Amino acid sequence: MPCMSCRIRPTDHEHAWDTSSKDIKLNPQFGKAPQEFHFDEILTGSENKPVYNAVARSHVCAAMDGYNAVIFAYGQTASGKTFTLV
Repeated sequence: MPCMSCRIRPTDHEHAWDTSSKDIKLNPQFGKAPQEFHFDEILTGSENKPVYNAVARSHVCAAMDGYNAVIFAYGQTASGKTFTLV
C-alpha cells in the first residue's frame, strides 16, 4: 500500500494551511471553499533527516532488496526538492 506523505514548507508568514497530525485544512480566508486533505504523515520544519526517515528510508531499503520503489517529489521550483532527496 502506498504511503502518502506531505512536507509543508516552513514560513515566517501567516499560514494558509492548518495542520493536525494527519490532516491539512485550508484557512477560509485563503480560499472560496473549505478544502481538507488527509495524509499518512505530515512533516513540517526544514530538517531533511526526519523527511528521509519518514518517507524515503523504507523505499531505499526495498530498492536495495530488489523491489521497485518510487519517491515522487512535487513542489514549487527552487523549493529544495532535489536537495531533500539527495
